[in-house]
Parts: sequence; structure tokens; C-alpha cells
Amino acid sequence: MNKQALYETNKYILDKIIDFGGFYKTENTDISSFSDWNARDVIGHINAWVDFFNKKLRSFKNDASFRGLGENGIEEYNKESYEKNRNKKLDDVINESRMLFGEYKNTLELFSEDELFSKKFPTGFDVELWRYASKDLVTHPINHLLYQYLKRRDYERFLSEAGGMHKYCVEYSDGNESMYYFQDLFESEEKKEAALMEILERYKGNDLIKEIIGVAQ
Repeated sequence: MNKQALYETNKYILDKIIDFGGFYKTENTDISSFSDWNARDVIGHINAWVDFFNKKLRSFKNDASFRGLGENGIEEYNKESYEKNRNKKLDDVINESRMLFGEYKNTLELFSEDELFSKKFPTGFDVELWRYASKDLVTHPINHLLYQYLKRRDYERFLSEAGGMHKYCVEYSDGNESMYYFQDLFESEEKKEAALMEILERYKGNDLIKEIIGVAQ
């Protein structure tokens, strides 16, 4: 994936976040908990991680140290982000998405094509920088959005969005379907099983659904 493709991916995912917010704009955002997010909470969570990894990418370019969260800090960061956003309006977090994805694009512009295909940066993973950078532009937002459609039993939208997003997932993960990890987001094993069985039953002949849900089972 070259720089221009990353820019296009940036715009595509941002558009999907905006669409998601629009689909559920009448949702009552006063109803919210850390274990059961509404549309505002989901977008605020995505924003927090786009901001985090944008700062991490900039530290690579500036040869600056970057303090990670550590394994035990991830949950705390998620809770802090939830509390930070829980009193905001949906339109406000959508506007923050526009700003943060714009900043992410500006950071990508700092790197040359050769650097994007290099593994020299201290990402913590043996992958090219473009693939590492795509994590927050591709897998994280897509999995959250797909999960929310599944959680809401909005199966037509799940199918439509999964189809459009699939090419981005495949390119990012080099064809590895296991990148779909939204199965871990369900509030309980019972809700997970009910939703997965229902969508599989409804779309028995759909190969894409079988691939995605097969990973989640």
C-alpha cells in the first residue's frame, strides 16, 4: 500500500465513521455505560486511539521517545477516553474525527515511500511501517463498526459495510481473515452466540459472512 492508497484509506474510513454516526444520530446518548457503548462512545473511542497512534508515528519521525501504555494500561486508557467523551454531543465527536484523521494524514505525509515500506522503525512488530500505520486506520475502526451493526441486529448494513470494507482488510492483513476480532467485544458469550447464529442463518449462502463470522466463532 503506497502513500496515496493510505490517504484514500484514511478518507474511506473517516467517511464510514461519519456514516455510522448519521445512521444512529437519533440514538439517546444519555443511555450509556462503559460495558455498553452508544454511537458517540464508539466514535470517541476510535478517536482516542487515532490520536494515540498519530502521536506515536510522529515520535518515529522526530526520533523522540514515546511512552506506551503497557498491557495493563490499555483498559485504563479506554476508561479514561470513555469518561472524557461521555458528556459530549455526537456531532462534536464526529467533528473531532474529521480533525484527528486529518492530523493522521498530515503525519503520514512526513514519511517517504521508502520509509513506509521500511521495518526500521521501533513499532514493536516486524512489519512495514505502512502496515503498522494502517492498524488504526483499518482494523480498529472497522471491527468496532462491524460489531456495532451486528450488536444492533442491523444485518443489512453489516453485510453492506463488510463488503465494502473487506478489500481494505485483505490488503492490510495480507489476506489473513483472522484480523476480524470484534468477537471479543460482545458483552457476554450468550449475546455473541445469539447474534452469530442469527446472521449465519439469515445469510446461509453468503461466503463473506461465513468467512468473517467463522473467525468470530
